[in-house]
Amino acid sequence: MMEFTAVATTFQGLKSAYDSVKDALQQREDREVQYLLEPLLLKILEAQEQTLSLHTSHLMLHKEKLELEKRLQEIERFELDKQDYRLIQVQQGGGAVYSFRPTGHSDKGAHWLCPSCFEAHKASILQPMAVRTSAGRTWKCSSCDHQLSTESSPMFPPPT
Repeated sequence: MMEFTAVATTFQGLKSAYDSVKDALQQREDREVQYLLEPLLLKILEAQEQTLSLHTSHLMLHKEKLELEKRLQEIERFELDKQDYRLIQVQQGGGAVYSFRPTGHSDKGAHWLCPSCFEAHKASILQPMAVRTSAGRTWKCSSCDHQLSTESSPMFPPPT
């Protein structure tokens, strides 16, 4: 029986040595594979970073495009509304304003627009100042503080 035990022990030792060599070879293969995979993984990471950067740039460009489209719509709308105004001189030797002159059906009342704001594509109505003197009336733009004085004039000068 001793022989069988000795053979079994020897066989167990050989199997253990075989498993150790097999594990060592597998670890060596794993290291070699990892060594070969490392440059590929770095390239994949670099490609992902570039993709993220391109995606971020795309989103920024898309946002800018939407803002430009909105601005273009505002300009087109202003250019369309601009047709209802004409530049007039308020009085001889006086300042100029953009006077409303509807070309069709409009629910807007008579008014003047500030010439400075109008040229900047803003429609800012000149407001009469509260104080009215015998010399006339002063009109003020609430956006840019531009002022215009007129000689004695009606409460609201009609557009011509």
